[in-house]
Amino acid sequence: MVGLLSDVDRSQSNRWLHKLQPILETALGKEMVLPERRIKSMAEFIERFPEAESVIIDGVERSIQRP
Repeated sequence: MVGLLSDVDRSQSNRWLHKLQPILETALGKEMVLPERRIKSMAEFIERFPEAESVIIDGVERSIQRP
């Protein structure tokens, strides 16, 4: 998204992200990290997101084999 907004190549925006993220986190005073993407059980999900009241699961997603 950063690459599209700033009209630069995706690889260049990735390099900038890795260089500038520590500076941003220092300025904000906290680390801005997304949760892990792989949750293996419902108990692990509840432990990480105790405030969640409902969950919607997309059961249509299928992996695509590409050359």
